[in-house]
Amino acid sequence: MGEELFGDEFIASETIQVQASVIETLDALKSSCSFFLNFFLGEELIHDVPQFHVDTWDLMNDEVADKIAAALPRGTAKTTLARLSVVRHWLFTPKRFVIYISATHGAAAES
Repeated sequence: MGEELFGDEFIASETIQVQASVIETLDALKSSCSFFLNFFLGEELIHDVPQFHVDTWDLMNDEVADKIAAALPRGTAKTTLARLSVVRHWLFTPKRFVIYISATHGAAAES
């Protein structure tokens, strides 16, 4: 029910008060990138979740993939998405070991 209630069409600027059970909330957190990001970052978000964040989120949370690689420009919230993805993995999958490797701008610029 969470997907129907909150779906990826969830828009922070159109937030309305709703009542949802714990099960519905957990289902929405598991199935909707936009809901997950708004749930944990709602007070910090000033824009709607862009589609490339949803696409990156889906890649990071593919429960079949053992490893993924993503190359995104600086300032696109890669680290924020990765950190919240780890939270989602801990909440909804049996995975308990997640590693995130990133190159700093200086190292990236030297390559």
